[in-house]
Amino acid sequence: MSLPEQEIFKLQRAFSPKPGYKTSSGYTGNAKKRNYKKPPQSAKKRKIDHLSNKQRKELFDLQTQAIVLFEKHSNVTSKKTENKVTKKDVKDGLAADGIWSVSEWETYTRRVKTFLKFVYENHGIKNIKELKPKHVGEFLQSQIDKNNAAKTIGNYHSAIQKFAEFGGKSGLKSVGKIVNKHHKEMVPRYSKEQYRRGKKGGYDISDVQKMAWAAGKHFSLHHRNAIEVLGYCGPRIDEFLRIKWENVDFQNNKIWLVDDNQTKGARPRVVPVPEKVMKNLKEVFELGLHKTDDQNIWGDKMSENDARNLIKEVARLGGAKYSAAHDFRRAAVKYHEKQIKKELKRGDLNKEKIVENLLQFVNADPKLNPWEHKKEPKRDKNGKIMYRKSKDGNKYRKMVPMYDGNGNPVMGFRYTKEELMTRRIDYLKNMLVSQVLGHNRTDITAVYKS
Repeated sequence: MSLPEQEIFKLQRAFSPKPGYKTSSGYTGNAKKRNYKKPPQSAKKRKIDHLSNKQRKELFDLQTQAIVLFEKHSNVTSKKTENKVTKKDVKDGLAADGIWSVSEWETYTRRVKTFLKFVYENHGIKNIKELKPKHVGEFLQSQIDKNNAAKTIGNYHSAIQKFAEFGGKSGLKSVGKIVNKHHKEMVPRYSKEQYRRGKKGGYDISDVQKMAWAAGKHFSLHHRNAIEVLGYCGPRIDEFLRIKWENVDFQNNKIWLVDDNQTKGARPRVVPVPEKVMKNLKEVFELGLHKTDDQNIWGDKMSENDARNLIKEVARLGGAKYSAAHDFRRAAVKYHEKQIKKELKRGDLNKEKIVENLLQFVNADPKLNPWEHKKEPKRDKNGKIMYRKSKDGNKYRKMVPMYDGNGNPVMGFRYTKEELMTRRIDYLKNMLVSQVLGHNRTDITAVYKS
């Protein structure tokens, strides 16, 4: 055992049921309570204390009508019930109709409730059948008048659109038509330059190092591992809490996020882990302080609030700026880009090896490299590839379906070595980092860059 006795003692405390850490953020390390229910919010906190009891009941009844639609068209349960499928049943593609994520459910229903509160207070609407397109327009305009961020307004629009979609599918034709093209045009546009994760653009690698040091010093190696996995590997907070010991591949320095309900959109992926971080994970694993290998490494003792409070505390103790948990993904992008650059400079990496790494990622699961109707770049009469310009100003190749000489669709895997080798190396580098973050789009890394 290479760990000093003092560190082993700190780890034993970290894995005990009640470590009882005293922190300014409220993080204690104590095992999260099972079947814990949040206390109901007060009328003042819900901003309905100005309404009478009768009015509150009318508002709740209105909001309940919307919740019923969301329940009918959502699949967030892991258990099979009659006429309902689970994520495990989704075999074709990487997405499915309805809502599959608990966090997405909570966000959409919360925003729709806010919209319904607005129409109740301003128009006395008591039934969702009374909703009209003008109500959606007035609500979006109220958000614009409040000078809310374009992203926030866009999220409200998306939530109401999803609500309308569910209404239409349930036979409520009037509800299905409350969102139109005009509403989409009302949402302010934003560019990738304007959109930043976190108040100051998210975490840097130096922030991760400061926070990891503070976590190890003031708590334990287990906590240091948590910060470094977040900072260098970039899992979303709910994905982070679902990582199990059996997902950790010590031999190949990877974490396999391939279990049911483990990732956003049921999208399996493989996350590379720095060798030093993997060594520390192995040190903790070999102490045998956990019960079973299918136990969540952090999530079995830590709730989402606990994780956020830990991040806040180690940011303070380490002298790093505090930002949202999701902002670790910016540091992960920076880290992996830096590693790729180093390996290219040393000659340990070239275009062909990048393609091989990409194929390892997408071949981890059939859903990541599906058999599909192939597409090819559209060309002008001179044979030159044609491009389209997106709203954010980026250029993309125009793609068209491929057919053979007999007019039959040309089928094949989405990603092949031959096709990837025709791509520019900067595209391949962005694609590789995007795969680490669990995205298909190569331009997604732009939102995390300075």
